[in-house]
Amino acid sequence: MLSTFHDLWPADKPRLTGINSAYYNQFLSMIKSWTSKSSFAPAHAGSCKTASVVRSAFDFDGTRGADRYTAWE
Repeated sequence: MLSTFHDLWPADKPRLTGINSAYYNQFLSMIKSWTSKSSFAPAHAGSCKTASVVRSAFDFDGTRGADRYTAWE
């Protein structure tokens, strides 16, 4: 659910500005787009669906045109 999507920015680091901010925002847009196209199965406790938190880390190689990523929980 994209309404619960947020980035974690270190509290002791200033936000990016200028062109770096634009690159970062494009990166976030790409992640949101990928997330909206993904599907996740609900967690279960026995045979009952239950609330859960999904955390994914992504490793991008920066190659243009390559749809390569690595994700894990």
